[in-house]
Amino acid sequence: MRHRIIALVASALLFAMLTAGVYAQETDATGSGSLLVEPSRLTIGIATGCYPGASCVQTHQLTLRSTETITDITPVSTDLRRADGLAVLQARTIAAVLASDELTPNRVMTMTVTVDLRAAPAGEYDGELLLMYEGGVKSLPMTVRLRHWWGLPFGLLVIMLGLGFWFGHYRDRSAPVTICSSRWATSPIRSLPTIAWFRPSIDD
Repeated sequence: MRHRIIALVASALLFAMLTAGVYAQETDATGSGSLLVEPSRLTIGIATGCYPGASCVQTHQLTLRSTETITDITPVSTDLRRADGLAVLQARTIAAVLASDELTPNRVMTMTVTVDLRAAPAGEYDGELLLMYEGGVKSLPMTVRLRHWWGLPFGLLVIMLGLGFWFGHYRDRSAPVTICSSRWATSPIRSLPTIAWFRPSIDD
């Protein structure tokens, strides 16, 4: 009986230790309850499209708060992938700068996130920005929506239409010459018998 009680107590203690370990790992992995980022999800988009001369480098500022003292905060950029999986917004185009690497409960800190979209294909990209710190990590979901400027294809369409109108106008102007030639070919004057001129012979 004593052995059964010892085994039961040992099993309960082992279960409690494993549960506490899993909870600690989940708390460290999410960082919820310690590091708070506002907004909780970062969405970036260019409404007018990205074209030469426009501001294709987007800058956003976020605020960080904490319920406890956090040290060694380091932002880590990751690749953002397009929905179809055919394009990637590389991590080197995303830069995050913190005002400090330490945060206390009575302090609000800012973080500046800059995304360079000048060489990115159009589409919607999803991913995350990681905030590593001593004892855990915080994940910040990111969404980037990009569309290219409509001016370039519209300009090409206008040029092609202009060339088509010019070609049609040029053809209409040169058409009367062809019509006169065809009228002369069917004119009754050309159907008159040919008048032969004979030079008097010496015998006459």
